[in-house]
Amino acid sequence: MSQAEELNISTAYVGFEREVLHDNIALCDQKAATLMALSAALSIFCLQSLPLPVSVEHALNPTLSLTVTVLGFTLAAYLSLRVIAPRVRGRTDDHIYWMSKLFELPPDKFLNRLHITDNALLERDMALHLRTLAAICRAKYSFFGWAQFVGEFSFLAVVVAEIIRVFG
Repeated sequence: MSQAEELNISTAYVGFEREVLHDNIALCDQKAATLMALSAALSIFCLQSLPLPVSVEHALNPTLSLTVTVLGFTLAAYLSLRVIAPRVRGRTDDHIYWMSKLFELPPDKFLNRLHITDNALLERDMALHLRTLAAICRAKYSFFGWAQFVGEFSFLAVVVAEIIRVFG
């Protein structure tokens, strides 16, 4: 028996898990897009708040905090962009991935290929697709975690800069 024949994965499980992973990917994309928009807007605000270099009037100057903030929000926006960037992998010959050579076949050959394909092979491809989706989820949430951390740090830096500017 081949490895594909030994698999007896419930199609209901595969469908459910695929939907869960897709939901998590979409949720992460939405959160990252919000963080990216906020980071971009705050970067512009901070750039406009940077004082023109005249002289240092105080020992504590908001310029350094604002510069750190601009860099931080720019980095947060970039990391958020990495979250929502599409994950395009190399071409494969499976039955799932949209760039598979299978989906380039003419309609009659495409249907014929699906008809003659063993169900165990389709189950194997569905199971491996879950693994691919899980890897995408892990990468997205990793970038999002860093983007959120940098964004929070940058927000703290802008608050410090404003306190220095107002009370300094």
